Amino acid sequence: MRYAKGFTLMELVVVIVVLGMLFAVVGPRFMDVRVDSRMVIVETLEDNLRSSVESVKTKAQLSGVDMRRTDRFVDWNGDGDFDDGDGIDLRLDYGYPEQSSLGIDLVIDDMGGFSPIEAEGARHYRFNDLVDCYVSYVAPQNAGARGVISSNTSGCE
Repeated sequence: MRYAKGFTLMELVVVIVVLGMLFAVVGPRFMDVRVDSRMVIVETLEDNLRSSVESVKTKAQLSGVDMRRTDRFVDWNGDGDFDDGDGIDLRLDYGYPEQSSLGIDLVIDDMGGFSPIEAEGARHYRFNDLVDCYVSYVAPQNAGARGVISSNTSGCE
């Protein structure tokens, strides 16, 4: 009689059990990749927004904008004027972007997946409309104060 080549039933059962245990250990980690990637996207926007806001402040200082006043403009589109107020030049409060569509929204511009809303005294940028997955910006309230940027990733699931 010739010996048949292949796996026995017992070998197949062992392989299936080992694969099942491997998936039970590693599977949940791969399922959290979506959540982790959302958190990284939000944290990256926070970091980029922080450096962009500081760049706006520097540009305003170099342009001679009065850093002690609100409703100032910085030449955002390069047309040479600083006070057109038509939504093209960036509106400032105390040298930082205003907390509005004429201010901080122009800094972010095309956010891809983020939608701006006004909530809790801040401008929130929600990722994919998830309530607790956002970057927020609060404009300074007086001269010498800074714009505050923070994020919440507790609801990025």
